[in-house]
Amino acid sequence: MIQMKKCFTELYDFLSSSFECHTDLKLNLWNQIYGEQIPQLSSGLEKCTNLSSLNLNISNCYIGDEFATGLAISLKNCPNLSIMKLYLSGNDISGEGILSFASTFETYTNLTDLTLSLESNNIGDKGVLGLTSVLAKITCLTSLTLNLSSNGISDHGALNLGSSLATYTNLSNLKLDVSVNQISDEGVSAIGIALANCKKISNLSLDLISNQFGSQGISGLGSAFTSNINLSKLTLYLENNQINGQGLSCLFSDLSNCINLTNLIFNFKKTQIGDEEISSFSSVLEKCIYLSNLQLNLVQNQIGNKGVSTLGEALRKCFRLSDLTLSLDDNLIGDEGVSRLSSSLGNCLNLSRLTLNLNYNQFGDQGVSSITSNLKNCTKLSKLALAINKSQITHQSISDLIFVLPNWGNISNLSLHLAFNSIGEQAALDLGIALSNCHNLQNLELQLSYNDIHSKGALDLASGIAKCANLSTLELRLQDSGIPYEEQLEIWIKCLQSKKLVVFILVL
Repeated sequence: MIQMKKCFTELYDFLSSSFECHTDLKLNLWNQIYGEQIPQLSSGLEKCTNLSSLNLNISNCYIGDEFATGLAISLKNCPNLSIMKLYLSGNDISGEGILSFASTFETYTNLTDLTLSLESNNIGDKGVLGLTSVLAKITCLTSLTLNLSSNGISDHGALNLGSSLATYTNLSNLKLDVSVNQISDEGVSAIGIALANCKKISNLSLDLISNQFGSQGISGLGSAFTSNINLSKLTLYLENNQINGQGLSCLFSDLSNCINLTNLIFNFKKTQIGDEEISSFSSVLEKCIYLSNLQLNLVQNQIGNKGVSTLGEALRKCFRLSDLTLSLDDNLIGDEGVSRLSSSLGNCLNLSRLTLNLNYNQFGDQGVSSITSNLKNCTKLSKLALAINKSQITHQSISDLIFVLPNWGNISNLSLHLAFNSIGEQAALDLGIALSNCHNLQNLELQLSYNDIHSKGALDLASGIAKCANLSTLELRLQDSGIPYEEQLEIWIKCLQSKKLVVFILVL
């Protein structure tokens, strides 16, 4: 009897199964087996001749080239695979070992969906050449996830990768991770130029973190976006390279053609972005009228009041935005900038999930007051996360927050990170009372460490939290509170009075 789908987490259970019955097989053996057991696994897999879908995770098993070759040979007996997901990270596989898998892939004439995770091996440029040249022959491939992070790949390997990518003209989904390698301008440009040929791609993810390219490379990468009007989902990670403002401005100019984006995830941490570059990026956002999900990591840049105000004006025009994450930690944003940004966000009336990270900036109570006052109009919020650690805020900020909490009656997930401020005991009491009236709250995370909150304030806060009738997950951090052990126990018991609580973390 043919089985539709089967999942195994133990090698023994798989070896005891009816191999010929499997058509959709998942084996999650991550960090569970070792090289000498691979022949047993291979022996079983080569008998699964009816497989159409295989999900195999043997990451961190240190199988090496010899056992990798044996595994690859056994998979040749599964010629009907249309979906294959292989997770081989951390297995000490070199370029020679990966070539055996390349030979196997040539037999899969029906393969449409391939995931190949090879992170933290020793594939190098030679392995990339052998692998990608074979993958280019799989003409029916429409979805490809390729993780080559931490594999000693240089420009030579990136050029070969680009040559192969240029032939993947039927791809609609591509996720490529070449982070933590030695790719410079030439290699990144080659990848960008190649992607320009993949005009059917609608979902693209590129992870280029921790390489060696600069503005010239990022300008070349922009080629991928100049003519791709089908792109609806884009994820781009550029952290820890040598990019300057000029290169980013060129990239943003190329991105202006991607007007059909609905999901956009950018990691531009520590990329020397200032107000001028934010202005260029904001002009891109203004054109993304279909955008519903936006995640921006702009941590540790030089964005000031002018830049964040311009960003806010662009977001105001994204009428369909429902899920927004803004990480602007450690910039140059003051009260004025926060006020203008939050004023714009207050007009995003369809927001249901909002994460706003503003740690280590230059604003205080006035800025927090503008955030709470402006966001009170976002009545559809079900998830709200505010991180304002070390921002010179006092009890006044908590009072402003408490005042608008009733407007967010739909919130089920609330996270407040307000550590290293001067909130005090009374604010803890007031916050506890306010939270007790949040009847839909299910998940609560409070980071209030280093805020002059001691025994009384902590106990008052816990008493309020205990009245949250639907709370299932609670994380409460009140470090440096100097609370005696006996009173710590009392706080613990008080929190546990919340009847539906399943997960509870208390740090004092």
